[in-house]
Amino acid sequence: MNGSAPDGSYGNGAPWRKALRRFAGRGAPSPARPQRQDAGPGRALRGLVGGLLLMALATPAEALDATPLKAGFVEEVAIGEPPVWLSAKLDTGAETSAIHAPVYAIIAHDGVEYARFRLLTDDWRLLNVERPVLRRATILKAGAAPEERPVVALPVCIGGVRAEAEFTLADRTGLKHKVLIGRSFLAGRVIVDAGRTGLVKGGCGTP
Repeated sequence: MNGSAPDGSYGNGAPWRKALRRFAGRGAPSPARPQRQDAGPGRALRGLVGGLLLMALATPAEALDATPLKAGFVEEVAIGEPPVWLSAKLDTGAETSAIHAPVYAIIAHDGVEYARFRLLTDDWRLLNVERPVLRRATILKAGAAPEERPVVALPVCIGGVRAEAEFTLADRTGLKHKVLIGRSFLAGRVIVDAGRTGLVKGGCGTP
C-alpha cells in the first residue's frame, strides 16, 4: 500500500495538489483541435472546373455558342419547307405558337394522324399543308365552349434563327396577326423588344 511521502508528495514524486487538480480535470490538457485543410489554389481551381462542367451539362448544346437575336414584337417570319413568309406577332406571354387555320381535316396514313390545312400568305396565296398531329390543345374563349384543336410542328426561321415550333391550328379570325410565335420557340433564341417592330433583316433567304 502506497502512502504519501513526508514532503507532501505521492509515491511517484508528484506534488499532491497537482495530482488532485489532474484528478478533477482542472489541469487536464486541452484536446487537440482538428487541423483545417488547406484551401489552396489547386483546390479552388478544381472547384471552378467542376462548376463549369456542371453548367455545360445543364445548358442545351445549341445555346452554348448562340447569342439571342433581338427582334421586335412583330416580324416577318419564314414558315414551312419550302418556306412561306408571314407577318407574325412574337408573344412571350404565350407558351405555344399558333397559326390561322380555321378549317382543317384529319386524315390517317399507316395509323398516324395528319392534319391537312391551308395557309394564306401575305401575298394572298393559299398553300396546302399536311403535317402529323403531335397532340391536341384545348382552346378557351370567353363566352364559348372549350374547343380541341390539333397541334403540329412546322419549321420556323427568324433572322437566321431556325428551329421547329409547335403550332396550334387556331381560328384567328378578327385578329390582326395570323401567326403567333410563343416562348417555347423564343426562349434562349430571341429577345423581344415590345416597343418596336421590324428589327430583323435577312438571314432566312428572300421573303
